[in-house]
Amino acid sequence: NSTLMPFLMLSIFCPVLRLTTYNFGGFFSTLNFSNTLLALFLCLCLFGCSLFGVLQESMQQADAVSQDLEKVLGTKPFVGFNWNNGSLTSVNIQFQGFPQKEKSLEKIGEVAKKSVMTHFKSKAEQLVISFVIKKQ
Repeated sequence: NSTLMPFLMLSIFCPVLRLTTYNFGGFFSTLNFSNTLLALFLCLCLFGCSLFGVLQESMQQADAVSQDLEKVLGTKPFVGFNWNNGSLTSVNIQFQGFPQKEKSLEKIGEVAKKSVMTHFKSKAEQLVISFVIKKQ
């Protein structure tokens, strides 16, 4: 939930801030409260610009594409994405080896393109499909 994200971010940032202040000791050890307020302010600013909402939504869409391709091709790929200035620039699909079900590269491309167009709300400028083939 987006309402819990500021508290999650604070739980990540505050221990880091405390760790750095305790390492310096002396004057800096008294800045824990101000560092906590600064972290809270930064978290609220980031959540105000809906950056994390877009990121969370994109991750869910990428997971849906991955599950869809696993059903069709028999191999679950890694699906990543790149955003630039609020627009989806690329979706990257990486398979570990070739898909288990015998499909041509053209068919894999068609299935991947259809899945990305179905699940991602924004239209990607490019679709990158790659295969990792390990040395034997």
